[in-house]
Amino acid sequence: MLQQPDNSYRLGLPGSGVAPLPFFDTERDTGYVVRAALESAPGKKILAAGSMISWTDQLKVWCEFNSVPFGGFDSLPIDVFDKFFPIPGLGRELGEMMEFMDEFGYVGGDSSVVLPSEVSSHMPCSK
Repeated sequence: MLQQPDNSYRLGLPGSGVAPLPFFDTERDTGYVVRAALESAPGKKILAAGSMISWTDQLKVWCEFNSVPFGGFDSLPIDVFDKFFPIPGLGRELGEMMEFMDEFGYVGGDSSVVLPSEVSSHMPCSK
């Protein structure tokens, strides 16, 4: 995340920045996730997330919370992203993971994985 000359903030990562990713607030969401697990059938695959939010929307929330202008999201090539890391290849590995999630979703397209709100009416969660 970089502050721009106009004081807005921009985020640059591999991928489109619009793929939904899990967000988990430990204090708020733990009980809901445990309840969903207890209410579901054995073997159910539950993604422990209170909500799903993209990188772009996370930055928008952060900017709003901090009363600073939102500048946008920039899709970075993996080769550029890799240069930000002191460990050779780490940025490439993370960048490929981000692009995978962008293309196939956080759970890799596994339709059997559900959010807690899909097995429990008590979870205030949305996709």
